[in-house]
Amino acid sequence: MGGLVAGGAGVFAHSGENLTLEFYVSVSSPEQDNAWVRIPMESIEIVREDNMPVEPVWFENFRVDPPLENFVVSPYGDVVTANFFMPNLENFRIRSPVPPENIPEEIENYADCYIASWGDSWIPARRIRVSFDTSPSAPRGEYKLYLSVIFTSALAQEGMVGAQYVGRIHTPFRLWGPLPPRREFPTPILLTAALVGAVVGGFAVGRLVIGKRKIRI
Repeated sequence: MGGLVAGGAGVFAHSGENLTLEFYVSVSSPEQDNAWVRIPMESIEIVREDNMPVEPVWFENFRVDPPLENFVVSPYGDVVTANFFMPNLENFRIRSPVPPENIPEEIENYADCYIASWGDSWIPARRIRVSFDTSPSAPRGEYKLYLSVIFTSALAQEGMVGAQYVGRIHTPFRLWGPLPPRREFPTPILLTAALVGAVVGGFAVGRLVIGKRKIRI
């Protein structure tokens, strides 16, 4: 049985700001295929909810955490990455009404969180963060970022009969359009205002000091 889980709904930003989306990727392979599972991320794709084209210049400088080797960005904006590994999560499923506090030692180097699945069953997941910059020219609206993921068991990689799953996970995000321009006052106006404030303040202090002297006399 294979499964994909994604998170990160409700993320928003203004055009021109940086965005970070989180995906929670998990898979469980059949018990007879008790082996490590290879998870390559093949591509990253952004689409608009209204099915209108997305310009490549709207979203740039993709970064993936955990960092993967051989990170390559194509001219069309697709992101190709190297592989990372996760164990057969079927063996590490935890049945509990609450999330486990500690990750089993066997998988602490491969997964950093748990997700709820199948009732009270919790299984490990790999948390993937995708960060990218949005252009100020990117129009406001609803978007979805897709990850294309392939799960291949170690047995299948060795030419034996093994499981393989292909899927796309996505998480939505929203752009609110560019930030309104900041109103900046010209430097001469600021200097004039400061000078006037200093003169008025000095005059007020002087009147106060003179008034105190008159009272003492």
